[in-house]
Amino acid sequence: MATALSEEIEDLLYLKLDRVGYAGYKTEFLLNRFDNEMCCVSCLGLAQMPTRITTCNHIACKSCLDNILSSNLSICPADNREFTGKHIQGDANMAKRIGEIGVCCPLQGRGCVWEGKLKLCYTHLLSCTSRPTITKIRCEHCNEMFNSIELARQHKDMCPALKIPCPNQCESDVIARSLIPQHLKECPNSAIHCPLQNIGCDFMCMRSAIGQHMSNEIVRHTTLIGIALNSLMKNNETSNTGYNTQVNERIARLEVMVAVRDKDISFLKTQYRVLSDKLIEYENTPIPDYTYNPFCWVVNDIQTKRANNCEVMSPCVYSAPGGYALVFKLVINGLGMGRGTHLSVITYQCKGVFDSKLKWPVKFKFTFSVLNQSQDKDHIQFMKLFNFSSPVLASNTTSLEHLVIPDLVSYRDMMKASGELLHYILDDKISIRILIQSCE
Repeated sequence: MATALSEEIEDLLYLKLDRVGYAGYKTEFLLNRFDNEMCCVSCLGLAQMPTRITTCNHIACKSCLDNILSSNLSICPADNREFTGKHIQGDANMAKRIGEIGVCCPLQGRGCVWEGKLKLCYTHLLSCTSRPTITKIRCEHCNEMFNSIELARQHKDMCPALKIPCPNQCESDVIARSLIPQHLKECPNSAIHCPLQNIGCDFMCMRSAIGQHMSNEIVRHTTLIGIALNSLMKNNETSNTGYNTQVNERIARLEVMVAVRDKDISFLKTQYRVLSDKLIEYENTPIPDYTYNPFCWVVNDIQTKRANNCEVMSPCVYSAPGGYALVFKLVINGLGMGRGTHLSVITYQCKGVFDSKLKWPVKFKFTFSVLNQSQDKDHIQFMKLFNFSSPVLASNTTSLEHLVIPDLVSYRDMMKASGELLHYILDDKISIRILIQSCE
């Protein structure tokens, strides 16, 4: 713990900050010029126990940095860059440079002529003859310290630990001044009112005599209690009458509200039945087995279908709303030159709803993209042009004309990409996007 002497010397040497005690050296008693980098970026004094912030290379007092680190946001005051306790380290070279700066005695104004290095100034002040003598006086009741007899004397008149007699002069021992309010609540010599003051007894006496009063005034107190009860009963009757009226009025209002709510509920039930019927009708409506261009085709269980030499048909795909109808067959194990090694696809024209209103013949550009399912790039694309000369006859399901692509994509290429960022077969599924473009 700092002594009065050390606090006096530190007041002379250092800037004082409330939260951290003492910060950097004062600069008014320095004799030599000094570099700005020696100054603390927080208190702006000459850095005491200089510590470097490694994130920005600025110098600050250790006590100033401790103050900053104890706050919610630790930032350098010079450039607002954040730092933590891991980013500070003592700078011995800077401390040595600061200690060599020439200074005069901070008490030069009192006649001291000493001059020397900053690092020796504290030692000089311990024996400086110009330093005023400060006498510390301790309060014998609360142990608080004071710098003068006058201050100590003023404190004695208000010291909370000073023991004083009861203001009511009861027989209790002397009591600390801070405990007097609590004592007066129990003091036998305190003046108190009769407990029945609120119903008409205005008698007042010392706390020690209240029991005798209660014994002597039983008849009078009983009369006062009876009068108070009669008054209370009358007030209750009046209150009950008014309360019953309020209750009846509120019941009437609630009955009106209930009638309105009943109508609302009846309406909502009707709406519910209508919506339920529409929902049933919607659920029973068959979903059309067609889709629109572009068509994304997901085929599951590729390995099983390949082993069983399966073929998969797509739903009907319209080139556009009101456009041409097409269907695609995916031959999992390939056909022709791609048998056993490739995916093959066959494109058929099928009978569409709008065939009679469309132009014939028609030429299409088909773009088949086997999708990389890991990310939206590096897809395998295959483009092909094909003509359909006329609509499908009513007796046929699909046209005799069809586009065959035996080598859409090889399994070797798809398997080779597995394990990298390319996944054309993922979870035993293949995704193929088909874009249909009219060349008219």
